[in-house]
Amino acid sequence: MLRQSGDPVEQGWPTGRYDRFQQWVAEVDWVFFACPLSPSTRGLFGWDTLEALRAERPLNIVNVARGAMIDTRALLAAHRRGLVRHA
Repeated sequence: MLRQSGDPVEQGWPTGRYDRFQQWVAEVDWVFFACPLSPSTRGLFGWDTLEALRAERPLNIVNVARGAMIDTRALLAAHRRGLVRHA
């Protein structure tokens, strides 16, 4: 779980700060965006994210946050390349 503070949560899930997104996204199957739009989350999923993704492990994305967290063109390019399965 990535958070603004990166502080641990009571449930004991691994946590980190948003600046770890590019490392973290390569290790997961699903990403749920449910955080406020801020300078640290704007464009969180962007063109640099494509470098972290792998076609043999395509990503699934659910975004219930503000749209500006995801660069739509980068997301569509990732989908065309087989890097994102569902969004």
